[in-house]
Amino acid sequence: MWYNMSKGEPMYTLAVIKPNAIVDNKMGEIISIMEKYFTICNLKYTHMTLEKCEEFYIEHKDKPFFERLTKGMVGTWLAVVLQNDNVVVEWRDLTSHVRAKYSGKELHENAVHGSDSVESADREIKMFFGHCYLNDR
Repeated sequence: MWYNMSKGEPMYTLAVIKPNAIVDNKMGEIISIMEKYFTICNLKYTHMTLEKCEEFYIEHKDKPFFERLTKGMVGTWLAVVLQNDNVVVEWRDLTSHVRAKYSGKELHENAVHGSDSVESADREIKMFFGHCYLNDR
């Protein structure tokens, strides 16, 4: 895990700015929102192939929207590691406001992603950053 709650260590989560928000030039506005509430520990662009999208959304594999979701998510993502004491819950809460403002009309055009649990955050951060999730300053 990325933190140890019993020792009061900081908590981390993965936020993703999805392809539709990048193409629509909303990335800067979304990053500004993130910076108001969280510490940005690291970020990177990555090109997500269909195979990578299927791996990322594996928990939805048996749902009827899986194929449409994964095909729609192929493209450039901005993966961001956020940190604060309750970041998983707070970023998930904030994603609904960000989505309301920046989402498109399709299922996959919901602008941002937030890990839904500490365990998901751990798995997702490792997918994008391995064990080097903190940017050396």
